[in-house]
Amino acid sequence: MIEKNPSESFTSSLLSIHKDLHASATQHPFLVEAGKGSLPASALCKWLVQDKYYQLAYVNFIGSLLAKLDLSFMRDSFAAEQISFYEKTADKYKLPLKEAPPNRTTEEYVQLFAAASAKEAPLLKGLLILWATEHCYHHAWTFASSEAKKAKDKSKNSADGVTAALHKEFIPNWTSEPFGDFVKHLASVKDAWATKSDAGGNSVYEDLWLRVLELEAEFWPEV
Repeated sequence: MIEKNPSESFTSSLLSIHKDLHASATQHPFLVEAGKGSLPASALCKWLVQDKYYQLAYVNFIGSLLAKLDLSFMRDSFAAEQISFYEKTADKYKLPLKEAPPNRTTEEYVQLFAAASAKEAPLLKGLLILWATEHCYHHAWTFASSEAKKAKDKSKNSADGVTAALHKEFIPNWTSEPFGDFVKHLASVKDAWATKSDAGGNSVYEDLWLRVLELEAEFWPEV
């Protein structure tokens, strides 16, 4: 359990634990290959199909939070827009998506969202899961972007649909300044609510953070 430190934010205290698992969740080989321009089409398509199920569950999850708290900086249409963005990008770059049922990790994520959406669920639980998932998402694709910048010969794959979709659409979308600001705002709201709830050092919330990191690390397809 984290020792409570009055001078440390809730976010900082969470980020100080499970650092190895955080790295596994946000620096996965999938992201390395995505940045380098050598990610197989099958891996990207497998991830996109599963992430669509994730986003559908996320829509309901966001709706439940908006019903409990005024989050004026959020739009409940955001996830729906992301689903449309996936579909349009896949069509634009002719990515060979193949329908598949949700896998075990995706189903567990759906269950996590559903539990946090329950009327009796503490609001801080939902806020923590929301921040944790978006933090990992932003951090992961920022890592992929850094790998893209380090790649010495990205141009050889510039005509490849997978690389073009990643470098021209997906990575810029998920590393944008507005998205980064959104994640920071979520952290501020969560920290303020944690202070009201006196949540510092509460192992329940530390366990939730651990669970999100585990699911994030498992969600990336193997390459």
